[in-house]
Amino acid sequence: MSDTPISLRDEVVKKQPSTMTNSDAMERSNTVGSVVFETHHLDKLCSALENSNGTARKLTSTTAISLGGFVLCTTPLSMVLLGWQGASGSGAGNLGSWIWLGGIVTIVGAIGDWITGHIFPAIVFSLFGGFWCSFGTMLVPDAGAFSAYSTDPNNPAEGLTEPAFSATVAFFLMAMSFLCLIFLLASLRVNVAFCFAFAGLIPTMDLLAASYWAAADGKTSKALTLQHGSAGCLLAVSLLGWYILAALVLPTVDFPVVLPLGDLSHRIKGASQRARRQNPGFDV
Repeated sequence: MSDTPISLRDEVVKKQPSTMTNSDAMERSNTVGSVVFETHHLDKLCSALENSNGTARKLTSTTAISLGGFVLCTTPLSMVLLGWQGASGSGAGNLGSWIWLGGIVTIVGAIGDWITGHIFPAIVFSLFGGFWCSFGTMLVPDAGAFSAYSTDPNNPAEGLTEPAFSATVAFFLMAMSFLCLIFLLASLRVNVAFCFAFAGLIPTMDLLAASYWAAADGKTSKALTLQHGSAGCLLAVSLLGWYILAALVLPTVDFPVVLPLGDLSHRIKGASQRARRQNPGFDV
């Protein structure tokens, strides 16, 4: 982008009469259309355009913000669901991070992507941000999500163990699995890393949903096994998420090492590309 203002200046200088000396050229005004520029003013304008373009490049995507909030929730949750170091309680101890990092921060990043025209990550992370806010709110006592299932008004936490509550949550997780399937199909036009991430999230959601259904049926041992399977998939997705995050963050400081994500944008022809090929001159 920085070549454009420089070439503009070169074109202006080239149009000066060949009989002029260098000193005359520096003092004479250059005319572009009906606008008159002093040469030193033109230099400042070109420099300003270069700087503004550089700023625009740095502000082209906020996907790393959303992804950072996402992995800061999925990583500890996967370890909690695995029961490492005695952790339990479906990760309720990290409720604050679910709502603020997984929810608010992820949605803020998605809004930034939407503003800058990165529609796919904006869709993905706005919906995942909503998921984390919803899942976190579900465990807030004052929200009344689980207390509504309690048979004892003085013990709202009893609702967490009620079969109806577990079965209801499972349907939400199943719906998230469908959403991840759609994202997987869309990511076939993005990169390999995103494909593997969504491919891993599908069994994560399905196994966790099955775990809740098993718990609703009173099959505690089976529920725990399914939970561990879901947690293993989620941990794998989280590790991949950290890799993608590093690949997005390092270029912001012009880091000399570029981590590949496996670009797929040119592997599968898009609808607009196919239309142009079949109908030359067609513009979408």
